[in-house]
Amino acid sequence: MNNALIPAGLLVNLLIWNRDADIARLAAGGAIIAAAVIVNEVRIRKQGSNQKD
Repeated sequence: MNNALIPAGLLVNLLIWNRDADIARLAAGGAIIAAAVIVNEVRIRKQGSNQKD
């Protein structure tokens, strides 16, 4: 849960206090993180299926 502190802080700043933020940069960073998670999941599943053979 410690890793959720920064995204939670960004959400609080954006939603509650209406601080200015570069939404495009935040979206690009989020997309990169999501892509990394998806690539990792695909690799883990592929390794698991190769070990069963």
